[in-house]
Amino acid sequence: YLSQSDLRLHFGLEKRTKVNLIEVHWPSGIVDKIADTGVNRIITIKEGQGIVEQKDFKNGAQPLRNRAR
Repeated sequence: YLSQSDLRLHFGLEKRTKVNLIEVHWPSGIVDKIADTGVNRIITIKEGQGIVEQKDFKNGAQPLRNRAR
């Protein structure tokens, strides 16, 4: 079988409304820092690029930029 475990990380933030800082230390030695992001989101971070996509977790994980307002 060709399979893979889910690579997403989940952080329980209780009643917090934002994340002050996400710091990712990549195996290459690069460190990405993302400041002041919201909660209840799926965030895709690429090494050296920071956030490349955000999806609102509460609304069926739809990309934030395509969500109807």
